[in-house]
Order: sequence, then C-alpha cells, then structure tokens
Amino acid sequence: MAALVERATLLRDQGRLEEAEAAFLEAIEKGRRTLGSGHPVVVSAQYRIALVHKARDHISLALAAAEAALAEADRSLGPTHRETLMAAACVLVFLLRLDRLEDHRTMLEARLADVIVGLGFSHPLVRALAAYRATLALRQPHGG
Repeated sequence: MAALVERATLLRDQGRLEEAEAAFLEAIEKGRRTLGSGHPVVVSAQYRIALVHKARDHISLALAAAEAALAEADRSLGPTHRETLMAAACVLVFLLRLDRLEDHRTMLEARLADVIVGLGFSHPLVRALAAYRATLALRQPHGG
C-alpha cells in the first residue's frame, strides 16, 4: 500500500495529475479494504490527493479531502500522530487560501498545542505556526 501511495505522489510531483488522482483513489480504496480507513497509509493518501486538487486550483475540493483525512486521522490515530498533523496542516493552508480566516484562527487555536507536542518546538512548521499565532495575538484589540 505504501508503494501505491509513493507512486501516486511521484506522479503528482511530475505534474501527471490525472494519473496521480487515479492512483491515490486506488490506494485509498485498496487501503481501506486491506488496512482499514484510519490506517496511516490511507490517511496519507487522503491528504495527498488533496494536494492534487490544490495543484489543479480546486481549493474547495482540496479542503474537503483534507478535512476527511483529518477526521479519519483524529478518530484512528489521535491528535499528535504525524499523519494527523500533516492532514491538519493541509486543512489550515486551504482555509487560508479560501480566506476563511475565522475558521483558520479557530482551528489554529485548537491544534497548535498538538502540533507542538507531535513535532517539537524546533520543527519549522511549529515555529511558523507559532509565529503566525503571535501575529494574530498582536492584532487583537486589548481587553477583549
């Protein structure tokens, strides 16, 4: 299953998006049958197909795929598993791309501690999210 996901990722990276989408869908289907919906390889395929949608500039579809991956990851893997964190990062990026700033801010507040625990404060993603969170705090009016 991991090889199927890696093959699909390679196709995506080569810009062969139709083939990549078909390969990810195959990996997701086979993975669910053989490993279960919440298996890390299946979750990985789900958020990676979201990146195919992003490459096609179908951000709403990408967000839906990333949110589905995140829901399965939360249920099966827990909030600090690497695949959960990757799915969450995708959701955060797509919320920003769609200018859903309040949803982004709410999710960032809910997930930042998990990202820090899961990846460690020295990880570049953690530092970027913490810096972004700090800029949001600085923009808030005092007293409320």
